[in-house]
Amino acid sequence: AREIGEIMTTVDALTHLGEVYLGTGQYVEGRAVLNEATALARDVGFTRWIWKPLQLLGRLEAENGDPTAAIDFLRQAVRAVEELRGRIVGNEEAKSLFSAGERGEVYEELIALLIEQGQVEEAMAYVERSQNAELQRRLESLDVQFSDPEQAALYEEGKALESRLDQLQQRVAAQRAAQADVAREVVAKTSFVPASFDQLRSEEHTSELQSPCNLVC
Repeated sequence: AREIGEIMTTVDALTHLGEVYLGTGQYVEGRAVLNEATALARDVGFTRWIWKPLQLLGRLEAENGDPTAAIDFLRQAVRAVEELRGRIVGNEEAKSLFSAGERGEVYEELIALLIEQGQVEEAMAYVERSQNAELQRRLESLDVQFSDPEQAALYEEGKALESRLDQLQQRVAAQRAAQADVAREVVAKTSFVPASFDQLRSEEHTSELQSPCNLVC
């Protein structure tokens, strides 16, 4: 157990050192320590630790002018994140929260690179795979261009359907609010009726007692 703990500490330290090298533009040194962290994590099966050095390697290669290598590393990082997400016991909301924050940045960096390289279809696939509602919302505003006309038509159709669905949901919400107002008004009126009815019955009874016919009879 001690050895495993030491390996975890080493992987973490190498990852942070690689990030420092990356921040100072020392790409050769950064690549070396990040590759070491990745290899060490793989050797002992540390999936939970491996996505971060892979992401940093992707970022390093992107900054160093090698988008192909960057995309490959980021794909690996995404696979590691998704493997971890698959182990979560919970609903879709829990999995969506897991894909936010730093882990969400892995998807963002990969999607941005794919779009820059003209691989829009794959980029959109990763948007869906991210299960990150905020990321999906932001990507919807992009004016993306598909190389496949059929894929482009399907994308535009999907956006149109989503827009109509939003409008329908707004109409339903407005109708429900109006119905709730009517229901409250009806309840208010019906709650007043029994009191008024009892009052009328009481007045009618008093009137009958005071009637001359009743007095004579």
